[in-house]
Amino acid sequence: MYVYHAGARETLHVEELRFDDDAVLLFEQFLVRQRIERRVVLSTPHFMSIPFLIAGSDLMATVPRAVGESFAQFAAIRLVEPPLEIPRFDLKQHWHRKYAKDGANAWLRSVVAELFSAP
Repeated sequence: MYVYHAGARETLHVEELRFDDDAVLLFEQFLVRQRIERRVVLSTPHFMSIPFLIAGSDLMATVPRAVGESFAQFAAIRLVEPPLEIPRFDLKQHWHRKYAKDGANAWLRSVVAELFSAP
């Protein structure tokens, strides 16, 4: 899922893709196998700044669908499907065993699991 600013063009190009965090290595390897080169113009360590950076520019970012849908609720951006099939990867949650039966922790884990579950 792409996050695009409100006035973005209709056509997307694979050279413009940008992935962060754990998906980077997986996707970078995929691009190398496909012989695709990208031109990255911006990187941010602050995930929550993405919708505001995108809304005020002609840039785009690649985020999970649930995250993009959330961003679109409070920023002037448009969601667009990627121009190629992106390899899937597992998202795992980890917590200390002493919190395994903690009600609040279990609730939070269920919310996160629901947010990032496949539609």
